[in-house]
Amino acid sequence: WSNLGEIELPESVEEIGNGAFIDCAKLSSITVGENVTKIGSAAFNGCRGLKKVIMNARLEEENAAFETAGNGEMEVIYGQGITKIGRLFCGSKIQKVEIPEGVKMIGDSAFKDCEKLERIELPESMEQVDQYAFEGCRGVSHLKIKSPNCIYDQSFGSFPGLGEKADNLTVEFGEKVTEIPRLIRMGGNVKHVKFDGEVEKIGDSVFDGWSNIEEIEIPESVKEIGDWAFVGCVKLSNIILGPNITTVGYGAFYGLTNLTTVTLPSKLKDIAGNAFANCKNLKEYIVSDENKDLSAKDGVLYGKDETELISYPAGKDDQTEFDMLSMNVDTIREGAFDGNTALKSVKIGDDVQTIGEEAFANVSDALTLHVYKNSYADEYAKENEVPVEYLSEE
Repeated sequence: WSNLGEIELPESVEEIGNGAFIDCAKLSSITVGENVTKIGSAAFNGCRGLKKVIMNARLEEENAAFETAGNGEMEVIYGQGITKIGRLFCGSKIQKVEIPEGVKMIGDSAFKDCEKLERIELPESMEQVDQYAFEGCRGVSHLKIKSPNCIYDQSFGSFPGLGEKADNLTVEFGEKVTEIPRLIRMGGNVKHVKFDGEVEKIGDSVFDGWSNIEEIEIPESVKEIGDWAFVGCVKLSNIILGPNITTVGYGAFYGLTNLTTVTLPSKLKDIAGNAFANCKNLKEYIVSDENKDLSAKDGVLYGKDETELISYPAGKDDQTEFDMLSMNVDTIREGAFDGNTALKSVKIGDDVQTIGEEAFANVSDALTLHVYKNSYADEYAKENEVPVEYLSEE
């Protein structure tokens, strides 16, 4: 039926068979009623003229029925009452899709290889997006996540390859999203992140590998940043930690080579080990005068009473020697000197009784620890193969 242009199926239709409308190239519009429970494989394959599909069907199972359908201008509108979306449109040339409130799940490979799709908006009702759901949607330039409680696939990813051909992929989190979820295998294409609501937590590894983000404005509502949250964001050069942040997780900003200065707000109570370690161009920490738990001196980060050295900036290069003998430091945090290659000498006294793992990782080969013989620091240096010279006991 090559000249069929438009069709509205009667409400009595319950099933559309395999290949039923295959190669109806001039078919431009179709409405599928809610009584339809099955659409067969390839039912609309080759319907290249399709511009609009209104899908009200409550399907018991979904086959790929629209592969090669559309011409890059096709719009799909799902009706109210649909709770699950399957792979009906995978491989089609959808440009727009309207997913209404009430939809709770998008299944495996549902919109896989819909390369013409431009925008995705997931409703607040969404609870689960399965693996490969939007794989290969290379033309998407905007993903908006409105659901506060959705689970995304953490093995193979729900969005691999998303936005690969778009000029600027933006990910927007809606106003009811309070904890940012991890979206794997897509971050390398994201250039902008937008927060609409009162986000309180950025979870573990959330932005891991989002390597094209150059700037991110963390909302003032954020209280917690998880472990490894921004690792791999190699272009990120400016981070403003909001006034309500209380915790920064382990390795949260590890290895961000473009960071030069970090300003820590008044309510920040704890920075886990390696949080800013190996940030090669980080030259100083600045701590709010009102902070009751942290302090900075000459750009180095300490606990408030300066008994714990938390981090010596990896990019601090204004001295080659660091003398701790006259300090009150008894603890050197994990990764404290990680990445600093300017230091050639660090003097550590008997007061130091704790040195964390990888405290002197990625430092200069010429670095020597000057310690007292048989001290805790001496034992640490031997166990970690760090060169030592002994201080005089006099």
